[in-house]
Amino acid sequence: MENNFYELKALRWGFIINACLSVVGIVFYILTNSMSIFLDMIIASVLVVSSIISIYVSKYVEKKYHCKPNKFTLENYFLIFRSILMIIIILYSLISGVSSIISFTNGTYETEFEASNLELGLFCFLMCGGCLLIMAIFFYYYKKVNKQSDMILIEIKAAIFDTLVTFFGISSLWIFSNISFLSPVKEIADSITVVMLSIIYIFIPLKEIVTQIKFYLKCKNSDN
Repeated sequence: MENNFYELKALRWGFIINACLSVVGIVFYILTNSMSIFLDMIIASVLVVSSIISIYVSKYVEKKYHCKPNKFTLENYFLIFRSILMIIIILYSLISGVSSIISFTNGTYETEFEASNLELGLFCFLMCGGCLLIMAIFFYYYKKVNKQSDMILIEIKAAIFDTLVTFFGISSLWIFSNISFLSPVKEIADSITVVMLSIIYIFIPLKEIVTQIKFYLKCKNSDN
């Protein structure tokens, strides 16, 4: 019961911070028209929605970590659902990025990306800072529940990955925008970055689906 209390507190903090990060993403997307920032904003928004569902699952689904460790619960179905949703969004971003690159090679591409170094730096600071704050909070509550919360663990992994990918994405945009020998592809710097980010991002939900399928099969075999 105490574990469930701490898990709920962690998930509520995650919801609040991800909601703030979504607002940050919306503001900077409007300012820059960056598809890379749009992808970051959408992922944060998905995490907001998934946090709401996580809170419901954590609050109303009975936890049985020790008495039935091989039980496929609503929590596992939720993780699969969230992963599928993220894959759909990432594939959309990937297709958009590839389409822009193809249009550029055909000479029909018109860029709307406008971001200063200050805007990129501020966005990176806010988003990465928010992710680091989420990590710190979740690590604290993960210890409180004696490392017995799959939901908190998956949120920690997502925050770590999101921090690294955001930093990589903004760094790539800065490099394409400021390094002289890359100037021929400066117009599609954002599209190239969003393609790279999409390829990197998609491994998280794919890995989570594989993990849940393996766990489902393990539960099924244990029942037999």
